Amino acid sequence: MSKAFATAVTVATLAVPATSEAQVVQGLLTRKEARTSVLRALPSQAPELLLKDERTEFFKTSSISVDRMRRIDRSQIRVHYKLTMRPDAAHRKAHWFPIRCRGWVLIAKLTTGKLGGDIKNYKCVTVLPKT
Repeated sequence: MSKAFATAVTVATLAVPATSEAQVVQGLLTRKEARTSVLRALPSQAPELLLKDERTEFFKTSSISVDRMRRIDRSQIRVHYKLTMRPDAAHRKAHWFPIRCRGWVLIAKLTTGKLGGDIKNYKCVTVLPKT
């Protein structure tokens, strides 16, 4: 099951919301809002949301890009992303390698005025050096 998260456009932070009847999808969501929320909010929480093990403590997002977006309806947009996470210096010396992830996030505008979303269908792969 995917992990849900909510983002505030102005604050651009990720948090796990409790599912409730009050959070209904409503309103017009622009592509710019969806793209901005992914680029601002996902990098800081990507290790916790995508790795889900002890590596979350020493991996940090080094780059993120949005590939394409697809509108589902007037208040939901699917945002495809690519990101790279790199280990800290101590773990790089111990031969830990970068991790590349790709997938998509379903972003929706909620009645509270905030944006919410689900990370879906992602895959992370360790990038080994060429020999």
